[in-house]
Amino acid sequence: MRRIWAFILTFILIFSLAVGVSAASAPAVGTYATVTQNGTCQVNMTVQIHLDQASSDLKFPVPGDATTITLNGHRVRTQLKNGSRLIDLSDTLGNLVGDITVTVSYALSDVIHTTETDQLQLQLPLLSGFAYRVEALEFSVTLPGEVTAKPAFSSGYHQSDIEKDLVYTVSGATVSGSSQKELKDHETLVMTLTVTEEMFPQTKVTLPDLQALNIAMGVCAGLAVLYWMIFLRCAPYRRIHCPTPPEGLTAGQIGSVLTLSGVDLTLMILSWAQLGYVLIKLDRQDRVTLYKRMDMGNERSDFERRCFKLLFGKRDAVNASGSSYGELCLKVQKMRPPVASYFRPHSGNAMLFRAFSAAMGLFAGVSLGISLSAGAALQWFWVIVLALAGGYTAWLIHNWALCLYSPDKKSLYLAFGLCIGWIFLGSLGGKFGFCLLISLCQLLFGLMAAFGGLRTEEGRQVCRQVLGLRRYLRRVDKQELSRILDKDPDYFHTLAPYAVALGVDDAFARRFGKVRLTESPYLTTGSHNTLTASEWSALLRRTVAIMQSTQAQHTANNLLAILRNLIKP
Repeated sequence: MRRIWAFILTFILIFSLAVGVSAASAPAVGTYATVTQNGTCQVNMTVQIHLDQASSDLKFPVPGDATTITLNGHRVRTQLKNGSRLIDLSDTLGNLVGDITVTVSYALSDVIHTTETDQLQLQLPLLSGFAYRVEALEFSVTLPGEVTAKPAFSSGYHQSDIEKDLVYTVSGATVSGSSQKELKDHETLVMTLTVTEEMFPQTKVTLPDLQALNIAMGVCAGLAVLYWMIFLRCAPYRRIHCPTPPEGLTAGQIGSVLTLSGVDLTLMILSWAQLGYVLIKLDRQDRVTLYKRMDMGNERSDFERRCFKLLFGKRDAVNASGSSYGELCLKVQKMRPPVASYFRPHSGNAMLFRAFSAAMGLFAGVSLGISLSAGAALQWFWVIVLALAGGYTAWLIHNWALCLYSPDKKSLYLAFGLCIGWIFLGSLGGKFGFCLLISLCQLLFGLMAAFGGLRTEEGRQVCRQVLGLRRYLRRVDKQELSRILDKDPDYFHTLAPYAVALGVDDAFARRFGKVRLTESPYLTTGSHNTLTASEWSALLRRTVAIMQSTQAQHTANNLLAILRNLIKP
């Protein structure tokens, strides 16, 4: 029995030796580098690999600070390990065996260093430690000026003795050479060359360290959160059932109550019209005219009376389709809304919180710019551009939460579009996860800034009522509406301005079904046809859109006037 087992074991050993293990080697590696005057370097490597059998774990190393890495012209993800970035070749090679050639390209941001004796020195890795032996190495390094010094080479195994195994020539601005002997597995090779300031003028900006940028972003985020916790914190508001608007609050002031945004004059006019102060007329040419029905007295707030006087003055009719109306809308929007009683005296400023958050975006833009522009001309310029873009877009992203309960969703779409843009740029620069995290943080900061503020009990109560009214308008029971309409045929027209202001006018109108409603007491088109709630809602939205478009028209006219003045001789 023992002899049988010995025979089986011997057979297994012989079979194992006969089959052998998976082996790989690099018959030839070619490294071709171009160094620019600003100290960046573009490296293209041609790697010939010999595989005895398919491998599922074959990786090729490049320097740890390499960026914009591609394999056969396509971007690849890498793994940082022991100071090198490992490119996974297995997916590209698949089940191929035999001799295979791949092309690896990458950029190095700064290969020029200053020695202790204040000399400029080029340090360029030619080989970063492939796990298998390299039978032949060929290299070529092109500089922006004529090479006058002798290059030196060092390796991981042989140190400076590697030079006896190399043959190289210097011709003008190019150093080229090859290995005379086979290089062992995990071998590294670095070329060092003393260069002059004429070749590499030291006028380029020294870019900040990525670790320092991460610390700066963390500090900005920490300051923002700390400021919010001390001066702006507010718990989510619990809605309360509210079938009627809060007393004394117009539709145009809804945004001020919820998010401290400016007053919307157009929506305020809808409330005035519903109360009987204004008649709105929409003609067939889509012109909107406002007619004053009666003067506004002490029954309304000082703020409303001031805005009413700015709108009409001594006139009885106002063209709400012109640029002057748009100018007035912008003026009212910049006026301080009367919400002081809703916030505690020591409540903070949301703008300061957003400034801390935008600074975080600025540093994120610098970090992304360093990764994306590595090896490019004027790298510092692109870093500055992306830094400014990071701060500005972070500020724009914050605006998304301001329109959560508003009919205008432009800021929401813009914010998500900017986030997608940054995530896309991050994937190009090898920072997909980084940009995804930054985008999510900015979206969260926008939400915190929009509803932040230490509110009084009155302020919290009004917010609960407004949010309760919004839910009521979206979900009001159809049978309840039928009973209300029997008593108040104008019920839809009474609440329509608030439904528009809260962005639920379409949902509110659908609750009425196909019931024909009475004519609007404050919106006329010259026709006397009865309409459904959805048709009245569409007509009201169209009127509001025409009136609000005048703001953009006024802004565009101002920009055109500025441009004309600039180009005027």
